[in-house]
Amino acid sequence: GIPAEPLFRSRDAMIYPNVNTYFMFLPFPIKAKYMVLIFFILDLALGFHGGEGDTIAHFAHVGGLITGFLIILLWRLTHRSN
Repeated sequence: GIPAEPLFRSRDAMIYPNVNTYFMFLPFPIKAKYMVLIFFILDLALGFHGGEGDTIAHFAHVGGLITGFLIILLWRLTHRSN
């Protein structure tokens, strides 16, 4: 069946940045932190230079990534265990 959750989420890369992930057409693993960076750059580039008929809201993905990053950063700063 179809998994209930996506196979890769950006928040997983913030929590587990060194976990190896696999991209569909690449036969080698990529660390999660680099996968997020690749998707960020790709969405940013396609947001500015997306072709006609592109129905993906690339800047919404970029905004979600930045918002998630800030939330996790804020959480880490306020929940430090000394």
